[in-house]
Amino acid sequence: MSFFLRSHRSGRIAGFLLLALLTTVSAYSQERADCRAIHSVLLHSSVRYCVYLPASYSAADAKTRKYPVLYLLHGLGGNEQAMALDGEWTTLQDLRRDHTVGDFLVVAPDGWDTFYINSRDGKTPYNDFFLHEFLPFIERTYGVRSERGARGITGFSMGGYGALRMAFAHPELFGSVTAHSGALMRQLPQGVSAGASSGNLAAQLLANSGI
Repeated sequence: MSFFLRSHRSGRIAGFLLLALLTTVSAYSQERADCRAIHSVLLHSSVRYCVYLPASYSAADAKTRKYPVLYLLHGLGGNEQAMALDGEWTTLQDLRRDHTVGDFLVVAPDGWDTFYINSRDGKTPYNDFFLHEFLPFIERTYGVRSERGARGITGFSMGGYGALRMAFAHPELFGSVTAHSGALMRQLPQGVSAGASSGNLAAQLLANSGI
């Protein structure tokens, strides 16, 4: 079964304003984004997320009508609003209007700079959070189907890496996986350690990622 398918404070504020506008505009078509936060015991922090809902979705019917779900992982520098900010939500709405795709939920967590895996030092077990806290939370809170065939995962760049790694490690959980410009590497590039020591941000992120 196939599914479809950046953070300074000022940028995040602009993102919230744009998302609010898109949500208001989409009220006419009844498609909407539900953006909230979940407190993670494993990460000792709150993690923001957005769930992009089709027009047919009703919270009142969530216990009886279940939808396929696609987990969307943003790239490095992005956040849970990337789908709206980068245009994917508009594309999805167009596809639905043209009856090219059916209805499903898109769930986008804020992945910070984690590459969606557990950090090498063990302080940020993002992969564990995603699998053991976030997925169960979404399935308890929203009307999504829990069987493998109705659960997909996709990602861009850093998120492409995370999507492939999670799906290949847990084929029992995901019925489909795609990666777009995935940041794939079998080992860290030469010079990463030296670059991290000299203060290069990208090198520091790679060195601490656990890749």
